[in-house]
Parts: sequence; structure tokens; C-alpha cells
Amino acid sequence: MKKYFKRLISLLAAVVIPFSCAALPAKAGWHERGYLGDLNNDRMVNISDLVLMTKFLLGRTSLTTKNIYASEKYMFITGEENYFIPESGYLDTADINRDGKVNVYDLILLKRAIVNRESPQVLEWDWEFITPPVNDVTKYLPSQGEASMVVFYVDFPDCKHEYMPSEEYIEQLMFGEADKNNPNYPFESVHAYYQRASKGQLDLKGKVFHYTAKQNKSYYEDQNRANLLSECYAAFDNSVDFSRFDSNNDGYIDTTLISVPKAAGDDYWWPCAGPSAFSFNPWHRIDGKMIGHLITGNRELKNNNEYKEFTRSYIHETGHCMGLPDYYLYNNDNTPNFDAEGMHGIAGYEMMDTDTDSDMSAVSKLQLGWYREDQIMVYDSSVGSQSFKLKDAQTDEGNCLLIPCGDLDSKYHSEYFLIEYATYHNNNSDMLNRWWINKFNSTGIRVYHVDASLYGSPAYRRYKYENGSEYTNNYTGRRFIRILRDDQSNYNDSNFFLAGDVIDGSVSGFKWYDQNGAQSVDTGLRIEINSLIDGEYTVTVSAA
Repeated sequence: MKKYFKRLISLLAAVVIPFSCAALPAKAGWHERGYLGDLNNDRMVNISDLVLMTKFLLGRTSLTTKNIYASEKYMFITGEENYFIPESGYLDTADINRDGKVNVYDLILLKRAIVNRESPQVLEWDWEFITPPVNDVTKYLPSQGEASMVVFYVDFPDCKHEYMPSEEYIEQLMFGEADKNNPNYPFESVHAYYQRASKGQLDLKGKVFHYTAKQNKSYYEDQNRANLLSECYAAFDNSVDFSRFDSNNDGYIDTTLISVPKAAGDDYWWPCAGPSAFSFNPWHRIDGKMIGHLITGNRELKNNNEYKEFTRSYIHETGHCMGLPDYYLYNNDNTPNFDAEGMHGIAGYEMMDTDTDSDMSAVSKLQLGWYREDQIMVYDSSVGSQSFKLKDAQTDEGNCLLIPCGDLDSKYHSEYFLIEYATYHNNNSDMLNRWWINKFNSTGIRVYHVDASLYGSPAYRRYKYENGSEYTNNYTGRRFIRILRDDQSNYNDSNFFLAGDVIDGSVSGFKWYDQNGAQSVDTGLRIEINSLIDGEYTVTVSAA
């Protein structure tokens, strides 16, 4: 062995093969771990790697991306081989001394490590979170990085709050840090909820101002809320620089919340959000900034102890300001006994639906950009049967699986099934206070049918099939989001999929949309829900 290496080193001493080495991404998110010297992806550094490197240096083989260490927890499957395909710029495990080249010096280090049975050096690189697809719709509140909100806690001469907390206390409910011991957890603050939901990607900050309106409540109702908005800003304009609430420097104050007394009534003050009356008016500016989204609502605080209704409502409305539509249905025709719930059953809870006591789903998190690149797995129908591991969606390591209908849009604005493993951890923990949840004590796999296509001009672009859109055919056609097995609406059964379940054409909702918007097109696919081991569900997708 020693004579062989002496001859090899003599032969290759002058050989220097460059290896493309790029700086790590600017966003430090999560570290993928591998081993320097593990060229064949078997999680060991041994003679097999030495042979592979020798052949490479002699020009008898090449080192491609499949020679980069693959985490078996995040593995794409191509053909008969399992290997990880990173984006360009990630460092190859063959460059042991990290000098940007693969040459004889790396060979010497590899041989030494094998002979001396040295512990291999860990290789790390950072994964970036995806660019939020929701950035393609018209909205003003960022879903990544720092985001800002101006809060006016308002009453009227003829309609007062029953209890008036301090500005500092309201700021704690809106922008306070996480506190798992808080009895209102996971709704201890809007900021803390979104920190968990976004895996630390959204940092919501802001300021609260008390204000009593100049006119009685009725003066500002119907189309006159713009008067109240102007009045609130004018009252503090001389003492506050509101330009600092444009966190992404797009020329708009990110979001404004006006919270009024409960006694103001639901007819005009039921919580809602949308572009303000001045969002498209360049002549109306506050400290040089236009006013972006506006939230109004009558969710007042009754005491300092119980405030879940307050924070949950404004978490939901904040989701709209980041660009998400409602997932519940609108009763535009005032139909008696109208069922507004967009997704039913134990698995149907979602913050943007009627169940505001829950986390956001994988659909929302994908659109908001709250997944790392490695956490989005995509089924490739040209490959055949593929197995994927799904982790707890309510944790930072939660991932998701997409099954596209045809070609997948690069920004996820197309039709696909989206699968996640949901639990009652973190932002879903309050669900355990519901009798129908405890009845089944069930967590598991849930599958969404999504069509996130867009429409409109660049000046105002929305999701084409969001609720209230004329394209949904009275909700019987395409919709932005549905859930499979949505017929489980009476809480007598769980519509989670569990180990041993099979999803095929016999399962309600497992069809692609046809040209008329009906779910009638056979997918030609079969999904097997395999075992739950060490907190991970294995899901296998294959041709039916």
C-alpha cells in the first residue's frame, strides 16, 4: 500500500484540478452536515472513497453533485440511485483541505485519515429560505425579515372601551417575545406566533397609540373609515416619524391596525383587512410614505389575563396583509344556513380558515416563503415510485411534499397536491382544548389540493381562485385550497391519513381539475402512508 501511494503521489504531484468554490449564502438558515472525504455518500470514509478519488485524479472518473454527501433525511430519488442535488456553489466533500481545489494533497489527507482511523471532519453549509411566492401578489407587509405595524387603539366619544390597557401592555400582546408559560400560549403575542410559524423568518415589530376620534362612531362607518385613518395619523404626525414603519423600503407603511371597542358592532367593524383607501393614492403620504394595508376590527381587551380572541383575530388579519386570501367561504347570496367553513373535519383547521385557534398549514407557509429549499420535496412522475420522509410540520424542521399537475410553476403558482405531517405541537397546541380533537387524539398526514394561479395586472395582482373570485364558480369549481376527504364534516371521524392508509381515485378530492373546474380528472397516482418512526412519516407515491 505504501509503495502504491509513493508511485501515485509522484505521478500526480504536479496535478491541480480546480474545484468551483463559492461563498456560503448570505442568509444563515440551517446547516446540512456531511463528512469530508465521503465521496460515495455512504456516510463512511474508507478505501472506497480513496479508490474514487484516485480514479478522479487520474482522469478515469468525474466528481459530480452526486458525490456530495446526502442527508438521508432529505433525499431526492433519481433513477435507481439516491442522491442529493444541491444548487451550484455548495462545497464538494473531496476538497478535504478546503482550499478550493481537489488535488494530491487531498488524497494524502484522505489516506492518512483512513490509515489512522481519524474521525472525519464535518462539512457544513447553509440552506436559504425560498423567496416568498406571495411576493407576486399585491400586498405591503413583508413575510420575511423585519415587518412593521402601526396600531391605533381607538374609541369614540359615544362608544368607549370597557377597559383601557396601557399602550405598553398592548404592545406586549402585539410584539412581545415568546413565552411558553403564558396561559394564552400559543397566542401570547402576534409576533411570537409568527416567529414560530415562520421558523424565525418573520420579525414583526411596531408601536401602539391610544386615540379618541373627533366624531361619533357612525360618522366613520360605511365608506368613511378613510377619515378615521387620516385622523389617527394626523394626531401623531408632529411627534412620530412614521417613515420608519416602512420596513422593506417600498414606499408604503407596511400595515396599520385600528382596533375599536366591541360595542362598535359587527356590521361595520367586524375584523377585516385590505389595501387602505390611500394605498393607490400617491398624493396622500405620511412622512413621505403611502399607507399600505389597513386592518380594522372590534376585538377589544376586557382584562389583562385572557386575550386569545384579540391576538388570534389580528394574527388572521395580518396573514391577509402578507398576501394570503381567506380560506373560508363568503355567503355573497345571503343563503340561509350557509356553510362558510372552507375545510372541514379534524384535519381541516387552519389560521386562514374559520379555525383561528391553529397554526398555518403547509400551503400558507409555502406561499409565505417559510420553507428552506431542502424542505420542499417534489414528486417526479418520470421516475416512478418514490418515497419521502415527512417531519412534524409544527417545528422548524417541518417539510412538505408537492405532487404537481403537469409542470410545476417555479414560484408554486400552479395546480398541485401538497402533503404535510401535522401535529398538535407549538402553534397547534391550543387545539387540544377542543373536545373533538381529544375524541380521536389523532395527528397524521393531511393532503391539500391547491391552485395558486394568479390573475390581474402588475398594478393589482391576486390569487385567481381565492374566495370571492368569479373564477371559483360559486365555490363548486377551482379553489385556492381544498383538503382531501373534506366530507368528514360532522366530527364523527378523523380525516387525517394514518399509517396503512392508501390515497387513490376512490378518496374524496383526489382528482385534478378539468377544464370546467370540476375535480374529475384521474391523477393516475397512488399514495401509500407508511410507518411513523422516530417522528417521521414515510409516504410513497407511485403510478396507480
